[in-house]
Amino acid sequence: MCLRAPHATGYPPGDEVIYKYFSSLHSSNDSSLSAHVAIARLLGAAYETMLRWLRKAQVGRTPGELLDYWHSVMEGSSQRANFFQEVVNVAKLVYHFHFHFSQH
Repeated sequence: MCLRAPHATGYPPGDEVIYKYFSSLHSSNDSSLSAHVAIARLLGAAYETMLRWLRKAQVGRTPGELLDYWHSVMEGSSQRANFFQEVVNVAKLVYHFHFHFSQH
């Protein structure tokens, strides 16, 4: 997962959908509660999505072949973009709480 701007120079290239996910946050404060929640939602979604993809791919593959498969997904293929799009979609579906503070 690379947060570099999509058309910025350098390696590794940025994952555009991940960049846009964080760019859409309503706070410019990286230490805000909403930023932490967004990060947690994305990491949880990435883990769940990765497990789903690997379980589906493991059928008929040896552990080494599964490792090769995952490497090919993550290294510059259109599958990488599809994977991260699915991750963001899952992260956006996760229920999140809204905290309201009042003084009494």
